[in-house]
Amino acid sequence: MRLAVRGGDRRARPLDARVTSRRIYVDATRHATLDVFVGGAGTADVAVDVVRPGDGAVLAHWALPGAPGGTVQSVDWEGTAAGAAQPEGRYVFRASASAALARTAQSATAAQAPAHASSFVLLRNRFPVRGTHGYGEGAARFGAGRTGQVHQGQDVFADCGTPLVAAHGGVVKFAGFQGAAGNYLVIATDEGVDQVYMHLRDPALVAAETPVTTGRPIGFVGDTGDAQGCHLHFETWTAPGWQSGGEPVDPVPSVRGWDDRGA
Repeated sequence: MRLAVRGGDRRARPLDARVTSRRIYVDATRHATLDVFVGGAGTADVAVDVVRPGDGAVLAHWALPGAPGGTVQSVDWEGTAAGAAQPEGRYVFRASASAALARTAQSATAAQAPAHASSFVLLRNRFPVRGTHGYGEGAARFGAGRTGQVHQGQDVFADCGTPLVAAHGGVVKFAGFQGAAGNYLVIATDEGVDQVYMHLRDPALVAAETPVTTGRPIGFVGDTGDAQGCHLHFETWTAPGWQSGGEPVDPVPSVRGWDDRGA
């Protein structure tokens, strides 16, 4: 839990709360954060829960006793419960004050502040191209014929210099330059598959054996190596991984699903 205290308007209603982002990624450094404003002139005992809407299960709980009026308290949730990452879906922060604030120095009691709910979506993957883009067809599609082989990934076209982020967290397996791939990067994800990024404009921003989180910047779209125009060549390989006995699979169904989620 991260607890932050900031000043506020003491004339505001006793309790207000909002999530700082409606879209959270499971292993990213940006966690689900709820800012709780405590109004009034006294103190209140504030409780915050993370609730799974489907069955109402409480996955995390924070008790903030004696929160001063006119301050903002903040809590973070990393997307886990009992040490396990939670599945993708919508979750709810529920905040309530168990003892209401005195609105004036003369008023020591007031009605209990009602629970305040703020929802957010927890995701496990992020679309890697962070700008305007288009999906290649024909020779740019997964499985397209090549001399002596087939195209093992999908080309996503975007302007050179468009930022790239890790689609899923894991550990950098390879990072370097190869004549056909150009500047490339392979991440062994925590889901047991390898994700491969090719034709980066510059050497990758992360080195081999570096842990990365979902959404971490890893480089920029380029046209290095054997590339026809600026694009990201993206591959997904089954275990044991890229060029290590695994098999390439069509990444488009997954990638389009991540893309549809927007930011």
